[in-house]
Amino acid sequence: MDYSTMRKPQDVGGLSAAPPWETITTYLLSILTGAYFLLKALELLGYPVWYYIRVAGQILAMESVTTRLLDGVKSLVKNQDVPAGLQNSKVFCYQNSITQGFAAIPSLNNWLQDFTARLGGSSEDSPVSFALQDIVKRLNDNENNGTTFNLDRRLKEVGGFDEDEQQDSHEYLLKVVEKVDDEAKKALKKKRIETFSWSEAAKVLLEKSDIKHERFPGLFPSFPPNPLNGMTAKRVTCLECGYYGQLQHEEFHALTLNLGTDTSYDISKLFDEFTKVETMSDVNCPNCTLNAAKASIQGLLAKDIPEQLRDTLTARLETINTAIEDGKMEDETLVKTCGIQEKLFQKQQKTLQTVVSRPPKALAIHLQRIVFDERLFRQYKNNAPVNYPEFLDIAPWTLNSSISADPASPLMSLDTPGLNYQLRAVVCHAGTYNYGHYICFRKRPTWVKEDGKPPHQIDTWFQYSDANVMPVNEPRVMGNGQATLLLYERIPDPPTLPTQTVDDCLTESRPVLKRGRGEIEDNGGPVDVEVLPSHPAFEEFRPLPAFVSAT
Repeated sequence: MDYSTMRKPQDVGGLSAAPPWETITTYLLSILTGAYFLLKALELLGYPVWYYIRVAGQILAMESVTTRLLDGVKSLVKNQDVPAGLQNSKVFCYQNSITQGFAAIPSLNNWLQDFTARLGGSSEDSPVSFALQDIVKRLNDNENNGTTFNLDRRLKEVGGFDEDEQQDSHEYLLKVVEKVDDEAKKALKKKRIETFSWSEAAKVLLEKSDIKHERFPGLFPSFPPNPLNGMTAKRVTCLECGYYGQLQHEEFHALTLNLGTDTSYDISKLFDEFTKVETMSDVNCPNCTLNAAKASIQGLLAKDIPEQLRDTLTARLETINTAIEDGKMEDETLVKTCGIQEKLFQKQQKTLQTVVSRPPKALAIHLQRIVFDERLFRQYKNNAPVNYPEFLDIAPWTLNSSISADPASPLMSLDTPGLNYQLRAVVCHAGTYNYGHYICFRKRPTWVKEDGKPPHQIDTWFQYSDANVMPVNEPRVMGNGQATLLLYERIPDPPTLPTQTVDDCLTESRPVLKRGRGEIEDNGGPVDVEVLPSHPAFEEFRPLPAFVSAT
């Protein structure tokens, strides 16, 4: 048999079949091409797919024994040019970024130190406060440059968040501050019990004087509030009668400024929106209700009515007049004392305005980027750039001593003295509204040596992405479209610099200013804060570098 005429296995229909390796290559290229176009389509729909791929690679790398060994070797070789970072074994980037932000606030650092020095607490009684004080001190110590730390378990457990799910950094900040405040109140109460003096109490009774904290510190030891604690005031005013009653004060740890659907914002416009006078309809007005009841009773008394009914109405009229004069406008007073049924309550148009009534020493501003799309009926994150300055004056949005009685006029006046702040840290979020990665930008004083000049310190911006720390220029920080939290520190009047626009801020390194004038007062006294690099809170972790002469 002539085997030369038989077809070879790869010959099919007279055509030569492709080798197996070429077929596999074709399949792989088709799969890769399809996957690429699929990822691009998902990216156009708003999903950060490339970020997900990078995170997945990092997670896989963390499970690699080789990578862990390399990280261990790197940790032994310190880079003295970059500050300390924080490890992230799971999804703790939101905690790391807030902790770095805390470390950037001088007044908070000093307050935490005074916590133990003046209240004499312990790590058992105040675990979160002690853990926070310890980590911010280590992060600010130049001796720890180039190293990384793990957050204390006590800080990780604040809020009871799921360790396997990423949380909101703003919510974590609130939980930590609330926990620290609660520990401070308990420690102060314990201190007052331990230091109570019967002799001081007897002195108060013998002098028959008013009991005041500042006159009897032994009887009433005090402690200043957390620097992040501020207060807002709300005024609700009736457009019909002009009644606004008492201001409603509310404490805050971070001011939330809401973004809309615009493509760019200025922080001054966001503050204007926060403090604007809003109009509300169909709101109960107790003053109008009392006056309406008064007019109704007076009308009845003007008629010829039985004497017993007249006495009853006269007594009720006196009760209503007393309530109006004393300003008792609670619903309970209207119903039980004045005998006015709820269905007779007068509903009017009212105005509502919220302003800052007690500016904090350290101002945290939360930029709320989550927006609800009414057309698609879903939430999304607005990554519009926000123009926030290095020096911010919040006086135009702060309550002053004079309050306008006009319901359509703002609470604050335009001649309020300056309340100036300097930007210390920026927390940013990359990703969608429900997932992503948090980083922190913060200033640190660094030593530089230039030709022909003596060594000196300058403030340098650093980017903290968990354990990865690197210096960045100022345009990378200012006007960031991913900024979600701004941390400012109260300062005296800033230097004079020209005002800039959003575009200038994105292309130049000079900060934007809002200037204010006048002495800065806090609780009746001047603010004891200086502009870096001479801030006393930073002196303890500013060791002299090796190239600086001891003389």
